[in-house]
Amino acid sequence: MVDPVTALAIAGNVSQFLETAYKVSSRIKLYCSKSGSAPAVFHDLSVQIPMLCYLVEDCRSLKADNVADPDNLIPVLDGCRRVIESLDRLVSSVLPDADDALGTKVLKGVKSVNIQNKVIECKAELESYKSTLTLHLNIITARQTNNSSSGTQALLPSFHHVPTTGRSRFVGRGDILQTISQSLRPGGRDPRIAVLLGMGGQGKTSLALEYCRHEMVNRYFRFIIWIDSSSPAALERSFAQAAENLAAMSGDKRTFANSKAHISFIKTTIETAESPWLFILDNFDNPGSFKKILDVTPHSAFGAVLFTSRHNSCALLGTPIPIPGMSQSDSTELLLQRAGVERTISNLEQARKVVDMLGHLPLAIDQSAAYIRSRRISPAEFIEHYQKRREKVLKHIPNVWDYHRIVDGQEDETPVSVFGTWELSLQQALEHSHDEEATMDFLTTMAFFNNLDIRMEMFKAAFERSKATLDWTSLFVIDDEWDEFEYQDVVTALADLSLLQYRVSQGLSGEDDREEGLGLHSFSLHPLVRDWIQLRIPAAERQVYVGRALEILRRYIESAGNDYQKWTLKERRAAMSHVDACIEAQSKFVRGWTTAEYDHVRDALVVIYKFYVDDGRYSEAEAICKHILEHDRRLRGESSPAFVDSEIRLADVCFLRGAYNEAENIITRLRPDMDKCSAQTNTSLLKNLAKIYFKQGRYDEAVSQYQDVLARQEISLSKEHLDVLDTRHLLAQVYRNQGRHVEAMGLYVAILDAYHAAGLDDHLGALQCTVDLAGAYRALAQYSLAAEHYDRAIAGVSLRLSADHPMALSARLVRAINLRELGRVNEAEDAFRDIVERFGRILGPFHPDTLRAIMNFAILCDRSGRPGRAEELYRAALAGREKAMGFDNQYTMRTAERLTSLLWARGRCDEAETLALRALRGCRKTSLEDDLRALDIGGEGQVDDGRDGGRRPYWPVEVLFTRAVERDRRLLGETHTDRVEAERSLAAVYAKQDRGVEETATATAAAAAEELDAGGAEADGGSGAGKSVLVVVSERRKLSDPPPPYSPAESSKTAPVMGTIPSSTDQALP
Repeated sequence: MVDPVTALAIAGNVSQFLETAYKVSSRIKLYCSKSGSAPAVFHDLSVQIPMLCYLVEDCRSLKADNVADPDNLIPVLDGCRRVIESLDRLVSSVLPDADDALGTKVLKGVKSVNIQNKVIECKAELESYKSTLTLHLNIITARQTNNSSSGTQALLPSFHHVPTTGRSRFVGRGDILQTISQSLRPGGRDPRIAVLLGMGGQGKTSLALEYCRHEMVNRYFRFIIWIDSSSPAALERSFAQAAENLAAMSGDKRTFANSKAHISFIKTTIETAESPWLFILDNFDNPGSFKKILDVTPHSAFGAVLFTSRHNSCALLGTPIPIPGMSQSDSTELLLQRAGVERTISNLEQARKVVDMLGHLPLAIDQSAAYIRSRRISPAEFIEHYQKRREKVLKHIPNVWDYHRIVDGQEDETPVSVFGTWELSLQQALEHSHDEEATMDFLTTMAFFNNLDIRMEMFKAAFERSKATLDWTSLFVIDDEWDEFEYQDVVTALADLSLLQYRVSQGLSGEDDREEGLGLHSFSLHPLVRDWIQLRIPAAERQVYVGRALEILRRYIESAGNDYQKWTLKERRAAMSHVDACIEAQSKFVRGWTTAEYDHVRDALVVIYKFYVDDGRYSEAEAICKHILEHDRRLRGESSPAFVDSEIRLADVCFLRGAYNEAENIITRLRPDMDKCSAQTNTSLLKNLAKIYFKQGRYDEAVSQYQDVLARQEISLSKEHLDVLDTRHLLAQVYRNQGRHVEAMGLYVAILDAYHAAGLDDHLGALQCTVDLAGAYRALAQYSLAAEHYDRAIAGVSLRLSADHPMALSARLVRAINLRELGRVNEAEDAFRDIVERFGRILGPFHPDTLRAIMNFAILCDRSGRPGRAEELYRAALAGREKAMGFDNQYTMRTAERLTSLLWARGRCDEAETLALRALRGCRKTSLEDDLRALDIGGEGQVDDGRDGGRRPYWPVEVLFTRAVERDRRLLGETHTDRVEAERSLAAVYAKQDRGVEETATATAAAAAEELDAGGAEADGGSGAGKSVLVVVSERRKLSDPPPPYSPAESSKTAPVMGTIPSSTDQALP
């Protein structure tokens, strides 16, 4: 019996300890979860302290007359309190707080390394006290058991029949352990049942073992019995061992007649004891081999059953607990701990890359760690090993290995690698398949796609569109028709064994999977499962399967329809992920296609090339094109039509990535042999050449070429054919840059009418045409009207293309320019920053589109009073444009004008003059001597101003700005900001030259334009003082209305009327 004072001392120590311990434990756990470099001792304490808390809690609940030895218990509790308070002080001094400054966090991090020895001492003391408390409480439990026994038979002590494998090596996953604990706490009339479900290698058995260890410390379950249920024979062996051990412990010397007697003895003993019990049925992967598995467990409300299984049908047995991969922090800790490598910053970073590469799969991480340890290499070196000899790494089994399974009916367990455990699942799946060969072919084929979101529609499209018979189609085809339910049966069988994860669209009300880009039946593979399937077949067969995967993707892409209209943007992205994976497999497994293979593969590669181009992936498209070109040269010869077609495609992609000279060289080389090519090839060649001329500013040649292309196309194609509409659209672009406004805008309207009549208002060609029509309005300084068009077009583009697609970025760029002109500076700046970053990342810093975005961002900075930033951007744009296109290009010259104007405005007139002279001398298309004579400048550097015969200062700047004013007066509306700024710049030069008359005239013209702009700002773009021209518009659409695509009410054709617009066109866009 304990006196009241002693009882109070016990309670006080317990309360103080628990309060401090929970605080310290919480802080350490938070630190370990957020820091990848926490010392190992802190990870150990995060597990040890909660366990000690459980023991101390039990001391608080003891009755006074049950305390074994109060004189010894009080010092132990007092020692626990003392150590935990010391640990609290140490932890507070070294672990960072959320509010700590960066310097403080760094200092504390250094301290945490320095005090490790003190923390280790505290940990050792706590471990000693924990052992003492455990012994004390075990004595009390035995005493309570003896006191409460009734009848002639005394109750047995606790019985734990659990494997000892992997003790003290478990890492992390506390959330799953907590879920298991919550699921298995008995309550109600029946045992609680939980099922750990996951693919092989996810750590289900390790989790179950760790849960058992926790419960052995907690002492809630009096009986914990582990049963291997991988097969009926394994289950019988486990029960036999458990029964014999239980009988020996109880002094029962009986013999057992058979396996049923073993099971019956254990059940009867546990049910009679009426104490909490826990059964673990491990590796219950083949439920079909057992009739009534729950009949082997006791029937009482005090118990719990925990299954581990990779077979999804076992979820029906109880509460399913899916086991995902480990978190990155836990995975990294597991790798470092098992590999025994030093915890340097470099090793931590490389370890994270390793575990990401392994898909956070515990068994694969354990194997890889053993490989690292055995070869004494670093995580960085392991990555190179893995990439070059992946199969050997993942089949590596160390001499000391915890993971064992019974294989092929053997009595003894065999060490198994991560590949080995999946092989067991595969063999089980094939045994239940009605066509093993076809099932294996299907599973192998899917491994050459991306491991995520593999869709039924891919295989269905291949079946319906391919002329060749594919081996796996026999699984899904009934009476020559695709059977969705047969497909579902096969995939479900593979998913049941956790070889893949299967998703079926439920078609619930309010759920739109198509909007989410999800197929009716889609599934995913763990990345290592995909690798395993690829590597388990001979190397020669991998090339065959790459070819089959390419053919499936070809048919799937073709099934999306014209312009991929049958796909949402997410479906398009998913398809692209499979294309990327298949092309990666080609580079890895294909040394070179044979003639027989190439006949089928070439068409697939051409489709994939176009898919890359349409997605703005020009570098990848060029690589595919060169791959095709190489095989065409080797297998078909340079004189073959196929080789010429491939060269034309290469010219296309060179043009798209801004390599205009390369593209022109290819076409120039091909032109002498055009007579040998088909009419379609000739037309494509001429069209490409016209595009190049346009980009190089050779507008007259571009117009002539486009007109030739249209004449050729109209021989065999209707005026409404998409190819014809595209050519007319390109011709309209040239007209805009030539100042031929009537023809350009008339073409835009006619093209949009044609798209509308065909029901293709959301076609990308129609949306791009709308963007260009908006650009025409912007050039006329009708910015609000242009904004309506831009908003409508960009809304359509965003539904079809990713934010990184070059077409989407170009549309956003011209809209940002329009925002700038509307004075919406903040919106425009945010857009420019994002667009410049994306263009630079996707197309490169020197692509013409990237430089165009930089140039327009510079103009915004210039106009918003940030000349330093503007100059930096102007110089970047000028350097890129001068290198790529030279000063003969209008865009390069436009950049030189803007930078010269900025330097002049900042009083750096000599620098401005030097730059202007360099630009004028670099422009060979225009004669500088002609300009000098026209401006009454006798020769370069000589002047004749009619007054004193001396030199006129800053004449290069005068010539540069005079050219700019003449161009802008020809191409831009009177009120356009660029035109007004050019006139003001020229007036400033006249002022510097003391030419008052010219200065006044030029400045007056600029002021008049600004006044006109202010007067018409509300209406945004009346005709003003300029000469008016006519453009055909639909009768029901006023000039200020949004452009086509039209609403359904406008579907009928009506006679056109004439509207008026100012006579100027879009500028040569900077």
